[in-house]
Amino acid sequence: MPLRGGDSRIKRGTSLVELLIVVSVIAIVSSFVLVSAIGGLRYGKLQGAAYMVASKIAYTQQKAIMADRNCYFRANIGTSEAYVYFDITSMERFELPAGVVFLSSSVNPIYFNYLGTPNMGTTITLGVEGESKRIYVVVAAVTGRVRISDTHP
Repeated sequence: MPLRGGDSRIKRGTSLVELLIVVSVIAIVSSFVLVSAIGGLRYGKLQGAAYMVASKIAYTQQKAIMADRNCYFRANIGTSEAYVYFDITSMERFELPAGVVFLSSSVNPIYFNYLGTPNMGTTITLGVEGESKRIYVVVAAVTGRVRISDTHP
């Protein structure tokens, strides 16, 4: 029985070639999405680590004010370890998330006097091993204000 328009062939579905083309297009698009998602997760881990470092530095500053003595924050460059020292006998150690390391620090350690004033302003650089993305934790010289930046100050 002829179809409208005079075509007597009956379509029975899609061919194998059409199916392979659709599957390959979906695979290519999903690979781009996956690569983008993995990069976003790594940056999220890096940003979370920067907030952790900033909070530990602010914590060190507050401990110096509350204890009425000098306290300091020291990062082990090239590793994920850092320390908060309250006096000669008391310290806290913490680690960054896996894969995130301290790349550099313009002043290490950062001392806070009993008024909460840092010895100098400093910038601590964090990065993910094997990645070029960097994030910076900046401590202001006079006020000790701690902030996070995507660009080098």
